[in-house]
Amino acid sequence: MVAVDSNNSSVAIPDGESFAALFERYEQARPASDFKEGEIVKGRVIQIGKEYVVVDIGFKSEGQIPIGEFLGTDGGVHVSEGDDVEVLLESREDEEGLIVLSKEKADK
Repeated sequence: MVAVDSNNSSVAIPDGESFAALFERYEQARPASDFKEGEIVKGRVIQIGKEYVVVDIGFKSEGQIPIGEFLGTDGGVHVSEGDDVEVLLESREDEEGLIVLSKEKADK
């Protein structure tokens, strides 16, 4: 993943994604005013780390969901980069500027 920081604006470009594909996702993004806390939204998994799964819902920043919310009964991670997932938008922005998402709450 390539991260660019210019004038306090960050852009994360997932490995293997072309600029054209990234621009298309940007063009399809919903306006920030369309996102409501408590709403279930669709997102795309863009990164899987040791502690978090990063999901892009088309908002101004991505959300991190604890990896535990994607573990199956066998203990394996049941999601892959590029998968579309439904998540609950808990908060539009936390103290670090990230959106707060939950997979478990969306599944209930």
